[in-house]
Amino acid sequence: MKKFYIKKYSGFVEEFDKKKLKDSLILTGVSKKIASEVIQELVPKIKPGMSTTRVHNLTFQSLQKKSKIHAANYRIKRSILELGPSGYPFEILCSELFKAKGFKTEVGVIIKGEFVSHEVDVVAIKPGCTIMAECKFHNFKKHKNDIKTALYIYARSLDIKNNKKSREFDQYAICTNTHFSKDAITYAKGVGMKLLSLNKDPECSMIGNIIKHKLYPITCLRTIKKKLIPILLERKIVVISHLEKHINVLEELNYDQHDKFLVLKEIQQLRD
Repeated sequence: MKKFYIKKYSGFVEEFDKKKLKDSLILTGVSKKIASEVIQELVPKIKPGMSTTRVHNLTFQSLQKKSKIHAANYRIKRSILELGPSGYPFEILCSELFKAKGFKTEVGVIIKGEFVSHEVDVVAIKPGCTIMAECKFHNFKKHKNDIKTALYIYARSLDIKNNKKSREFDQYAICTNTHFSKDAITYAKGVGMKLLSLNKDPECSMIGNIIKHKLYPITCLRTIKKKLIPILLERKIVVISHLEKHINVLEELNYDQHDKFLVLKEIQQLRD
């Protein structure tokens, strides 16, 4: 196969790499066999100068024919991005991830530090463990959280810790929909701060945890019209379990019984 280049979202070009695409499929739980089949189907369709977005869409279409779950898993990164531009739905998603681990949660809590008050994005509580979690949502997937982010969050945690009358925390965490730099990861490990991100860490993988706990964002659903997503998010319907619980809201948005059935069917396929 001759070398050729495709265009990235940033406008830069990069060489098309079959192995990189295959690895991205396997990372979302696709078997090596299915990944190879998808690559074999895609290669003739990918042309020089094609955008990475178009390659992603072709890959998604191919996966969807094989498994709706694999297709949803492949789209998680983009689906989280589509929760924006506000970061609040992402905070709710992170809160749900903590709930799935047995925590009770509060979102947007004001806590007094030694010198100033801080709005903590998520407070997660279970017996013997209280976590202060900050959520860093970015509208551009290439944004990397550098050492300044880790330093800033840790400084906030110290100000809260130094107020002896304030709520006590056992752990501190940063959740993001993008990546952390190597320095940020090293620093966080050094001070005992947990990181949940797109970095390839099985225990602290945002994508891995969403798949494990079936907490797919509603933006994963192909049966939901895009123009309705902001309305649902405004009502704090962020993950598919929220929509399943409040499915009748779709009737207010002009979904008939058949369309509602299709949404429920897709949700069930992702939850099975």
